[in-house]
Amino acid sequence: MGCDLLSFKVERSLRDQAGLDRLAYGGGMYYADRVRDSVGGIRSGFLREEPWMSPESLRDDASRAVACSKKVWAVLPSPLQLKVEDGIFHDREDYESSLCNIYCLLMREMRDAGGVYGTVIIGEQFSALERELLPGRRVLLHALSGNTRACRDS
Repeated sequence: MGCDLLSFKVERSLRDQAGLDRLAYGGGMYYADRVRDSVGGIRSGFLREEPWMSPESLRDDASRAVACSKKVWAVLPSPLQLKVEDGIFHDREDYESSLCNIYCLLMREMRDAGGVYGTVIIGEQFSALERELLPGRRVLLHALSGNTRACRDS
């Protein structure tokens, strides 16, 4: 399995959490590059075609994390925190829905192939579609502002 600086940070952050009941890796905007690279169709900061998943790096990070600790959680920035502009849909709802759907596929891949127990999605605010489409049994939203009703004006 290959290793880069983000992979190193995944392992390091889990070692630093030794002794805690629930471990998590990723998160923060530093991990946004990894997630952006896992969504095909993005070029120069714009979504230029229907997105597809390219989950290899996320799956490798998940496997690496699970090797350090069972029942580990991944922490990802929200789809809208990726700062990717719409260059294909020209309809905000279709654009957000498309990003949320690809996120759901990526999270499933991280759970099924990588062994991650669940995902926490972090953001300053969440759009109505993010709040509707992303949460699930093992997917939690966490507003960094501490406001549990954080929503984004569209």
